[in-house]
Amino acid sequence: MAVLQKAQLQTDGETLVLSLWVEPAGELPHQLRAALVLHDDIMVDSFAWWCECERKADTWVGRLQIGSGSGQARLLELANIVDPAGVPVSMPAAHLFLERPGNAAWTTGADAEAEKVRLAAKRDAYFNAPIVGAAATGADPTFSIVLLADNLRLTKIQRIPGIQVIPLASSTVGIDVAHVLNDVMRQLRFGSGINLDKWMESMQDRRPAAIVHAPRVQAADHSIAVKACLQSVHPLLDLLALRRGDSPRLLGGVAATADRNGVMQCMAYWVAGAGYAGNVLGGMTSGEDPHTLVRYWNALSKDPRTKLWLALYADAIADDRWDYRLFRCFNLLEGIATEIVPDNVVIRDGTGKPRLMPDKKPYTTRHARGKVYELLRGVAAKGQEAESNFTAPLQDGSSAELWDEVEIWVAVRNSVAHRGSWELPTGERPTAAHSSTEAQIIRRSQDNTLSEGIWSVVHALRTAVESTIRAALRGRL
Repeated sequence: MAVLQKAQLQTDGETLVLSLWVEPAGELPHQLRAALVLHDDIMVDSFAWWCECERKADTWVGRLQIGSGSGQARLLELANIVDPAGVPVSMPAAHLFLERPGNAAWTTGADAEAEKVRLAAKRDAYFNAPIVGAAATGADPTFSIVLLADNLRLTKIQRIPGIQVIPLASSTVGIDVAHVLNDVMRQLRFGSGINLDKWMESMQDRRPAAIVHAPRVQAADHSIAVKACLQSVHPLLDLLALRRGDSPRLLGGVAATADRNGVMQCMAYWVAGAGYAGNVLGGMTSGEDPHTLVRYWNALSKDPRTKLWLALYADAIADDRWDYRLFRCFNLLEGIATEIVPDNVVIRDGTGKPRLMPDKKPYTTRHARGKVYELLRGVAAKGQEAESNFTAPLQDGSSAELWDEVEIWVAVRNSVAHRGSWELPTGERPTAAHSSTEAQIIRRSQDNTLSEGIWSVVHALRTAVESTIRAALRGRL
């Protein structure tokens, strides 16, 4: 095997000139192909610049363009050399080339090695920073969170501070589906079932999977650690959806912590997603009436908008983030109201008086709150329902006014739209309006907690959307 003896890199204008001195094994090749990779404070670039080097006497010289520097030091490493037959050239030692700003010369040796060590330490400090849960202290334990996601095809590890996403070359995601189908087919007296090997080949192609790992999450307990982790994982997966062209889905995960021997022990595991929150009853009066199903099915063909509303509602309730779920449901109601409710109608209370904004001007159906309120009043009237069906019950057992309920929906929707979430960033003090809305949400809980109030508020909004879509299916909008 040929052996690399020496390598040199020089700058010639916008071009780099690579020179190689190789001790050949046998006949000297006329060409060699060398790969250079870039080290920076984010990664060691897996993309290689390939340089075609021509033999000149006892030296092989090639030229390549990788663009001018950005005003910062650049560190390149000679990663690979092959001859025309693809046979590698042995490189007994690493070959690093360092370019300092303002100096066209590429240096090697101790300075380049020191820069490689510095960049590696900077990467480690950046990416290995722990995720910190709410109100965490230095005395709190550290957890490791591992999640499984499918519908995500990666070829290399993706990292942000505290989290890495690791591609799975193969997985058994989806094998449970084949087992269930085979069991059912036997019960239905099918003569043959699914070939599991072919099924898994298809699954691995159509549902590629990846592991999401947060190795250090500091929090008071595992539930807070999981919540803190997911606050970073969800937007990361949304960003990967943008960059990869399809939407990843979390399937489940585990939370673990180290025992006295340093061995990770599972503390909790869970199936991802909001979980089933629909009707737990059965029968004719619980949504399983065949006549109603057929009637609704036939109604879908009469108004294609209803198909869209159904699809948007299904997407909304599938989101396991409560504020996003509320955001989507409210926007759906607002979109329906835009189609149904007349524009610029003054909103009035039960006595006929206009409902006034803080500036004493009347609310109208030009405002989101007025528009959705007027839509739901119409849905309730035409369906002979009480408006209180669309509100969460108060702690004292009374019913909130629909107008006040819609105010909460608008506040949360606006917070998500303008800040990206209802929850405030760490350290940010809530405004008076934010605190007032949370107090109203807590009033709608039976245990005086925000989480229970949130459930009640989202449930009321879901009921409002479902009644609105049913009204459309019945031709009552």
